[in-house]
Amino acid sequence: MWIEQVKNNISNLYVSKSEYAEKEEFVEMHLHDEAEFIKVYSGSMSVFANNTEYILTPGDIMMINRNVPHSTHLSKGIITGLLQIRIEKFIANNDSPIFSVYCFVNENKNPLVFLKKGDEITNKIDFLLTSIISEYSNNKTGNDIFINGYAHQLVGTLYRYGIAEDYFSKISKKSIEKIVPVLEYIEENYSKQITLDELGNIMHLNPEYLSRKFKKTTSKNIFEYLNYVRIENSKKLLSNTDLSVLDVACEVGYNSISYFYRCFVKNCGCSPSVYRKIKSV
Repeated sequence: MWIEQVKNNISNLYVSKSEYAEKEEFVEMHLHDEAEFIKVYSGSMSVFANNTEYILTPGDIMMINRNVPHSTHLSKGIITGLLQIRIEKFIANNDSPIFSVYCFVNENKNPLVFLKKGDEITNKIDFLLTSIISEYSNNKTGNDIFINGYAHQLVGTLYRYGIAEDYFSKISKKSIEKIVPVLEYIEENYSKQITLDELGNIMHLNPEYLSRKFKKTTSKNIFEYLNYVRIENSKKLLSNTDLSVLDVACEVGYNSISYFYRCFVKNCGCSPSVYRKIKSV
């Protein structure tokens, strides 16, 4: 498996104008950091993911969420349009600890969404995808502003129709704010060994009570979140440094290389070495 590496031409999203396949093409199993939308204009293609094959014909749209392994088989003569977008970056401040927990909570929710031609939601998303691709292809003055505007509408549509989960609407802002000290402490100290007692002291709460409170707010436990933060930071080190995999594991707080591998594969769908190899291409 490989990690698809794209070059963002607009902040937080990548646009590919309508592409014509001159020959039959098979794209091996891969994944990427962005959610991907594929629109079929003519011809047909198949997407294989989660042990299921999906056949897309003209008018169909497939949304593949971030970090979901998938392969594609394109017929000769097919015309497709593609958009890859970091959905969460359009609804949360990237510098906020809440942004990190938002990504964590929504990781791999609705891994694949198959939108059939003619459905109401398909028509709405089709209009926005087509508008984005058209703006990119025309390359007129201010097209990046229009593209970002349509992208915000796309993200809003995903939430309105329940394709993306509106995490913030299900709990009070006050509930999130109460665990911010824990989020900040983990962000600043993930490379160290962190205990539940230590986190309880920060919040002046009984550790067991804090654990229940965190899970009630995020639907997952504190140490799942700690592992998420460590793996996200290990991905940065693997991409941007020459540190060995063992050193990367140690840098982000893992004492066991085998446990680091298990956590990494669970999060990314491939080993740290494979991730680094693909990111270096």
